[in-house]
Amino acid sequence: MTDTLEQEARALALRTLMRMASYSAEDGLKLATSKETLSPGEVGRLDLFGVSSFKWSGSGGEVKFFDRMRALELMLSLDKGMDVSPDQFYQALRESAAGLEIPDEEEAGESD
Repeated sequence: MTDTLEQEARALALRTLMRMASYSAEDGLKLATSKETLSPGEVGRLDLFGVSSFKWSGSGGEVKFFDRMRALELMLSLDKGMDVSPDQFYQALRESAAGLEIPDEEEAGESD
């Protein structure tokens, strides 16, 4: 594999792992709790990227999510071959996390 292809593959893997480490569980939980009320079109619009498995049982849905810590560990192991300092890596991680929309306790309680 050429250096350019290797760098592109590593960058794609890092972007994917970053997304796995910072996904929102909201849509996965919505699917698990709203089977009867979601249309097929609504299900198709859900962001289920962080869902590793899903199954229906008699009492509702069971959803499992990717392990965020494992994704971060893999990112660090891939990052070792790149010219990025740990400080740069963690700064990028903080900036990515800051972009996530996390409801505060009041907003989370309003949807119940």
